[in-house]
Amino acid sequence: MHAFHFHNPCRIIFGAGSIERLAAGAARLGKNALLVHGRSHLEKSGLLERIVRALEQAGVRVNLFGGVFPNPTFALAAAGIEECRKQGCGMVIGAGGASVLDTARAIAAGVPLAGGLGRVFAGKRSARKRLPLLLAPTMPGAGSATGCGMALRDPEKEVKLGFGAAALHADLAIIDPETMITAPQQAIAAAAVDAFSHALEFAVNHAAGNDALQLRQLAALARTVAESGEAAVRARDPKSLGELAWAGELVMQGMCTAGLGWTAFPLHAVEHGISGVMDSSHGQGLALLISGLLARPEAAGQGYARFFRFLLPGVGGDDANVAERAAEWFNNWAAAIGLDTEDLREKARTGYERIAAAAAIQARRWRIRDISRELSLLKRP
Repeated sequence: MHAFHFHNPCRIIFGAGSIERLAAGAARLGKNALLVHGRSHLEKSGLLERIVRALEQAGVRVNLFGGVFPNPTFALAAAGIEECRKQGCGMVIGAGGASVLDTARAIAAGVPLAGGLGRVFAGKRSARKRLPLLLAPTMPGAGSATGCGMALRDPEKEVKLGFGAAALHADLAIIDPETMITAPQQAIAAAAVDAFSHALEFAVNHAAGNDALQLRQLAALARTVAESGEAAVRARDPKSLGELAWAGELVMQGMCTAGLGWTAFPLHAVEHGISGVMDSSHGQGLALLISGLLARPEAAGQGYARFFRFLLPGVGGDDANVAERAAEWFNNWAAAIGLDTEDLREKARTGYERIAAAAAIQARRWRIRDISRELSLLKRP
């Protein structure tokens, strides 16, 4: 285990009905807020009106910035930054799915930043400041609320880039499973696959020689994601939605991965290439890649077999047998949560060269030396 420094400054309020504490938490952060939300989910559920009314009663002026879409763009974040400055907002509130939370984080980071977000995502400078930030996920996420990362897309250049910095942890995250009951089924399924992929990639791609502790934790969280994700898709109940949301946050909070040293997300790098070019679902792209990887034991390798031995008790034999059983289990799970990848696979094959170029840009930004194995999964028969 490597030496590490762990600090996650995000205050977390979790539980059914906890959305009622958003206004009081916001009032402690500022008096003029930009409220970032999506295109329709918050309004249709009536939650947007409730949040605005509660904020205003708490003495917080609300400036709405809505219409956030999946795979949010640099242009969208720039518009939010401009609106935030124009209205003199002293804090940012994000209420919605992962795309909304990413956009809110990008706006909070971009307002005090001269020269725009492009230089930060290009790795030419870091984000050391941000506006006060409050995040309230209304869909189960995969670390978007309590982590410190974000992803934005440039449709003209056909790239999607991820960036994270310690300064970008939110001041407060309010995770209320009751606000997730009306989340679209595909959004829940995609979030579950994303959370599962985070656990898988952390467990396999790292520098630590002794990782048994973290491997057990990550496998247990991945199992929880799988079970609660299937239950959440089927029942839409606060218990399973809450377990899915919290397990996804725990994977990305930093505590269970502390000591792993350098880590890499090559599957995520390739998926950013896919959704950067195709504007497709992040979770769907990850499911495609994981399924393809496990179908090729020689590509999966020993690290993946170790992870699935922890994840699927009773699975024995050599690495090839473990990979075969893991592939069967994963494909059955993806089908159970209603995530189909065949359409996307065919599209990805036709755009392979563009996807490979986009993925290579992300890999360089994340200092991943080689993603050829992961890219080869897109050409699998």
